[in-house]
Amino acid sequence: MNISGSYIKGVLLVLLSALCFSISGTLQALAPEGSNPFIITEMRMIIGALFLYFWCRAFKKLPHSYKDLPWKSLFICAIFLLIGQLCFFTGMANIGVAAGAVISIGSAPIFAAIISRIFFKISPPKAWYAATFLAI
Repeated sequence: MNISGSYIKGVLLVLLSALCFSISGTLQALAPEGSNPFIITEMRMIIGALFLYFWCRAFKKLPHSYKDLPWKSLFICAIFLLIGQLCFFTGMANIGVAAGAVISIGSAPIFAAIISRIFFKISPPKAWYAATFLAI
């Protein structure tokens, strides 16, 4: 089996994102008194956006001109990411870090498969069912 550099890079990026996701509820639990989900969400979004900007800049993935960016799509994605973050942290505050993490981790692949099926007419591969079952 020949493993390419891009495959290894992809695996490392998935692991890095899993690490970042896994500590987000804990960050809220350890945040200073008075920190609400909105403040934590905003800080997380700013840090994430800066990281992605510098990553894309370093690997020359940005267009040469900012007017060539798909601003409408970026705005729509930003709004829905913000809503998702607010819902996630509000849920963590209401039901606790452990239960919230289990529910969000367990439901994410299910919702991804549903959305993929509805919008792209793509069913998950057979391995997805076993992996999702084990994750839940």
